[in-house]
Amino acid sequence: MKVLERTQDLVRLSWIQKVLSDHDIKSFMLDVNSGSVLAGVEAVSVRLMVEDDDYGEAVRLINQAEQNLGKGLDSNSEEEAT
Repeated sequence: MKVLERTQDLVRLSWIQKVLSDHDIKSFMLDVNSGSVLAGVEAVSVRLMVEDDDYGEAVRLINQAEQNLGKGLDSNSEEEAT
């Protein structure tokens, strides 16, 4: 297992899990309870884990999804202006 993401942002982790599950990559969160109880303490973050074999593809998918999200926001702004 490898750590794909380490953060206290549970919304971001949920989004990443959705992107991965759409591509049949299983993931799970570690330290969710500690992260929510000790929110704001940077030493305690929730870890999103993926299988070693899926790590490279997971990184690629998240990078691609983040780029697409940015493009989507830009195109929506342009459409609203016209």
